[in-house]
Amino acid sequence: MAHLVTGRRGTTGGFALAYPPEQINLLQVAQVIEGEKLLPECLFELTEGFDQESCPTRAFWDDVRGRIRAGLEGVSIQDVADHLHDRLIHCTTCCTRDVKAETDDRKPPDCD
Repeated sequence: MAHLVTGRRGTTGGFALAYPPEQINLLQVAQVIEGEKLLPECLFELTEGFDQESCPTRAFWDDVRGRIRAGLEGVSIQDVADHLHDRLIHCTTCCTRDVKAETDDRKPPDCD
């Protein structure tokens, strides 16, 4: 899934996702942007003539890299869009309440 975005030239052109947003996860996006350096095998990027097994941070980095990978794989573009949509609705509701409360001389509820 290397090509996540499609493009079309012309006055009606533009860019669009090549797959439904629920089928594209953040790991795929990050890999397209960062390439192979996103989650390197060696934290110090020691690759040539270096025994990976003797790296002092290998076990630690393997664990962290696995958790990062799982976290990014578990979040889709749709998840991000849904979160932003929910947050926008929440903030819009708070802003509307704030304006109404000011005109009613009441203290608005906390909005985070």
